[in-house]
Amino acid sequence: MSDSIRFMKSKLLLLLCIVVITTTLRAATGISSASFKDDCLSLLKGQEDLLRVVGEFDIQDAGHCRMGGEPEGQKFAPFVFLSRPKGSTGDYNLLLIVQRGGDLAMAAGGFPGERFADRLGITILPRDLVLPGNSILYFPDENVTCSISVTSFKPKPDERLPAELVINNNGPTAIRICTLCMGWRHTWKGGFYVNLTPDSWKTNTPTLEMSAQSIVTIQPGGIARIPFEIFTDKNQQIHVTASYSVERKFAEALHVWSGYIEAKPVDIQLEQ
Repeated sequence: MSDSIRFMKSKLLLLLCIVVITTTLRAATGISSASFKDDCLSLLKGQEDLLRVVGEFDIQDAGHCRMGGEPEGQKFAPFVFLSRPKGSTGDYNLLLIVQRGGDLAMAAGGFPGERFADRLGITILPRDLVLPGNSILYFPDENVTCSISVTSFKPKPDERLPAELVINNNGPTAIRICTLCMGWRHTWKGGFYVNLTPDSWKTNTPTLEMSAQSIVTIQPGGIARIPFEIFTDKNQQIHVTASYSVERKFAEALHVWSGYIEAKPVDIQLEQ
């Protein structure tokens, strides 16, 4: 093997920071909140090379990951967290991404079926490189947040529960949002997730003119409410997560806010 090939392979392995994991990584659907300590760190335990990388950064615990597949409700890579160099007092302006080796290999010019396809690696990206439309990697500023509001009565199993996603403007200036949304749902045993979006529809996509009629302005400190339905099942409790996302192209066309926000999950007790 020539020195140039050996050097290229060593640089690729260094970039990927590849380690073996014992569980099979399955396809996942949907996006979920993730805890670095509770959901991600356990995957890296015993993997000294990746732990050394992690040790070079201050990492916020709250992040994103994929969710779905089998078993239902399981969380999967990529896991994404805000970070900054260890000892820095600046903003958390880096993304620490724990990703599947096959995906990283393709990004580096390799092939997903090579020997590191079922392994994990770490990538560090500047936060400001990610566009708002990338809901798994994008972290919005804290000026716009949301929460889940449900009715006070206890629903019965297998019923639909009326709810609202309450969008809060915590910033110093007014924002415009579109409340005419498609609800992309994902359900599993004891769990429900919905992403509300005005720019992605399964059928009967509204025109921009129709969407424009559902734009509301949220003043600083104000709120807006978007209704949706929670699909319950036969469990005594349902774990509910909801989010709101807007692509930049749609936002520019109607001069509305763009980005991705996710509410803190709520657990709802069901009548028996």
